[in-house]
Amino acid sequence: MVGSKRFFVIGNWKMNVDKARIDGIVKMMTAASLSKHTEVVVGCPSCYLEY
Repeated sequence: MVGSKRFFVIGNWKMNVDKARIDGIVKMMTAASLSKHTEVVVGCPSCYLEY
């Protein structure tokens, strides 16, 4: 991987939202155009992990 960089966008989610808002956030994130060298990581509250 000489000369190749990988970029990370990391967010820590600390607010309570309803499932409709979560769906909107996920839809927005999956529709985004990102470089193939970019990885997105979201740290959500544990109560939403199963959703």
